[in-house]
Amino acid sequence: MRRNASIQGLRGLAVLMVFFYHLHHAAITGGFTLFLSEGTIGYDIAELGMLGVDLFFMISGYLICASLVKHGSALQFLKNRAIRIYPAFLIPHLIVFTVGPMIGYQWMANLSVSEYLLHFCSNLLFLPGVFPLPIAQIVAWSLSYEFAFYLLAASAFAIHRKISSTWIKALLVLCWLTVTTVALREHPRAWFFVAGAVSFALTRNRPLSDGYTLRLSPLGIVTITVMALTFHSHFTIAVLAGMIGFLTIVRESGLLSVILRLPILQYLGDISYSLYLWHVMVMFVTKRVFGSNGSLLPNPILNFVLFTVVTAGLSVAVSHVSFRFVETACSRRFSRRKSSDPNQATTARIVGTKIGDDATTVDTKKAA
Repeated sequence: MRRNASIQGLRGLAVLMVFFYHLHHAAITGGFTLFLSEGTIGYDIAELGMLGVDLFFMISGYLICASLVKHGSALQFLKNRAIRIYPAFLIPHLIVFTVGPMIGYQWMANLSVSEYLLHFCSNLLFLPGVFPLPIAQIVAWSLSYEFAFYLLAASAFAIHRKISSTWIKALLVLCWLTVTTVALREHPRAWFFVAGAVSFALTRNRPLSDGYTLRLSPLGIVTITVMALTFHSHFTIAVLAGMIGFLTIVRESGLLSVILRLPILQYLGDISYSLYLWHVMVMFVTKRVFGSNGSLLPNPILNFVLFTVVTAGLSVAVSHVSFRFVETACSRRFSRRKSSDPNQATTARIVGTKIGDDATTVDTKKAA
């Protein structure tokens, strides 16, 4: 039993990309004199950080399918997802809805009680993102996509496993396909979930070797680069290239997989979910301390460097605490509960990672 360290490292790389993407935009909105001008190569490279979210989507598509196979129950899977996602999310959610109205944050100024309750509940249920509703935590739009995919994947699994009537199953499949088609048309980036799910289907019955492949093949790096370069111009190519690159990571082969096993990326993979949630909140504060209205140093370059270092340090520190005392604690409590249930299956093989999509376990010999 072991986890897939390459997928774990990809989480670390993805959250690092998202962090620098938001850091770049914080430099612009914070009024720093040092930032990359729009239209330059540097600006375009910084903008590629947003693709970190799409890497997360591929990871989730893969691990969600693996988790459903592990649990063998759509309901148990959804319960596990809620327990895994909500504890770390609730703290920043409560902070935003407590402090936001007081400081007039974005759309929160002068909310009536009914509006406050409506937006509090809609954000709690991860509706903004998939639906055009005001969002409190700017990064939570991707969690809206995640939960939508949880529901679609769980319903497909339940239809396949629980419905015996051919006609009823055909009708439900038609409804599922209709909803999924509309969702993919309205939110094209969700195709990266599909890429991850296809990757699981292609590799499920091919057990991993005992050690990762040390071949220095650049295929993974090349295909992920193609994904980045074609994302805005040829989206279909970007999805296919991303899936090919992700397959090399799943198989733990090639140079990219070796890089992803670096200790720093493994650590960032551990805290990636908390870091994803917390870094924008930390940045909200540090931007006001170091930005144009509160620069601590007269030299703009040193001021920006200090802003970057302080923001990164505080973000990692807060995320480490959240990971250890919220994510891990809740997961362990839930695991103890499951272990006391004699009906829980225990014959599974760990091939994934635990952050964001739980410790994915897959029985590679079990039939679909």
